[in-house]
Amino acid sequence: MNNYREVFREYAERMKEIRLLSTPELSKIGDSSEYSKILIDNFSKIGEFAIENRKIINEYIKSLISSNDKLSDEDKERLSIFVELLVEDNTCDEIDVHLSDEPPPPSPGFINH
Repeated sequence: MNNYREVFREYAERMKEIRLLSTPELSKIGDSSEYSKILIDNFSKIGEFAIENRKIINEYIKSLISSNDKLSDEDKERLSIFVELLVEDNTCDEIDVHLSDEPPPPSPGFINH
């Protein structure tokens, strides 16, 4: 069970980092070109983190939340650990509220390279 805790902790840490990267500190940015560069760099990192986190959801969580079967005690414990790590201790803020969402389909005209 400790293996789950470590994997889920890494997921939560990446979610915190995604939050920070998606909202750069504006007071530290000089002009619009610097802001643009920061956003491009940050969104690239966010994409990498999101891929890693989606792997965790697919491997450890998705089958549990999409099944109609009764959860075993081990499965309940696994989900409990995951949920515990998705709430900030100090603020009780949720780290990831889109757990069960599938990525949206590309919008019309979107070109995927």
